[in-house]
Amino acid sequence: IDTESGQAELIAAAQTRMDHLLRGAVRTAEGAAFTVEADLRVGDPFLIVPEVARDASLLILGSQASHTEFLESRAYALMKATPGVHVLAL
Repeated sequence: IDTESGQAELIAAAQTRMDHLLRGAVRTAEGAAFTVEADLRVGDPFLIVPEVARDASLLILGSQASHTEFLESRAYALMKATPGVHVLAL
């Protein structure tokens, strides 16, 4: 995205989608022995995710290609970049 307004629209759309997914996760986890947290950041996921997931007990990963070619997906590469963190790969 090469314009500020385009970037702002993309971030807003991602935030809306993330909020929808988070509400579903919170409803599903109601009464469970864990909490659900979300953090939307823009940047290189291979720099951001390992830092954010460092203190997590579970990281849920998925990527656009993960449903067809998981071993070549970005989700798999991020899983390898977060050693020591339990991962649920979608």
